[in-house]
Amino acid sequence: MFMERYSKPQKRSWKEDERTINKYYHHWFNRKLSAISKYDVSLYHNQLRAERGIYVANRMLERLKAMYNKAIEWGWNWENPALGIKMFKETKRERFILPHEFQSFFAAVEAEPDPHIRAFFLLLLYTGARRSNVLAMRWDQIDWQLKFWRIPLTKSGEPQTIPLTDEAIKVLKALKEADNNPSPWVFPSATSASGHFMDPKKAWQRLLKNANLQDLRIHDLRRTLGSYMTMNNTSLHIVGKALGHHSSDATEVYARLQVETIRQASQGAINLMHKNC
Repeated sequence: MFMERYSKPQKRSWKEDERTINKYYHHWFNRKLSAISKYDVSLYHNQLRAERGIYVANRMLERLKAMYNKAIEWGWNWENPALGIKMFKETKRERFILPHEFQSFFAAVEAEPDPHIRAFFLLLLYTGARRSNVLAMRWDQIDWQLKFWRIPLTKSGEPQTIPLTDEAIKVLKALKEADNNPSPWVFPSATSASGHFMDPKKAWQRLLKNANLQDLRIHDLRRTLGSYMTMNNTSLHIVGKALGHHSSDATEVYARLQVETIRQASQGAINLMHKNC
């Protein structure tokens, strides 16, 4: 009921709900809702932390709580066993490509034989867009004259316009000129049901190995753009706009990089102090 009445009609990420429900709750499929106790949920929450990590454990708890809340909303007269169980404290990830890593990263990208793979990773870095949006990029969303990319629907449920830098335009033009089999998708796939490329994990692992980079995820390319914008004294408001953040909380992780801005502000205050001596 949760999938059919709520997730599929209202969530763009319903496939992720379906995947995780089948993966993490299957051992409860033959039990009544009322037979799952708070103790069961707490025990499983701790078990997942040990086996899969804090993030997976917390997402399981969040989704379970949401499903029970929907059941109650639809008339099920019982208590939510996920209520009152505290989430494990999460540390926001801060990894991005460091200055000394760019040379090996770009060399590894250049070494990729598939031009679509090369373009995909470069556009992630140059646009700061989410992986799902870049994978689903269409040529008719690109305005070559005004140099922007119009995403019709993002994770937040709203459209987003991304101004394209000269580097991003160069990558897109090279890909379009080299494409011998025109497709509406920028990253087409003959085997995917969606029509576009879906899973870049193998290519990413190959790139990391060739670049000798550790603990770097695909999402960190998006974080890299935001980090260097911040270090270039760009305001957090503009960084949030560039990355399509729906709330300022998502942008706060970059505040730690405003070191030079803070230093200049402190120096200005001290200079003013000494001016009055």
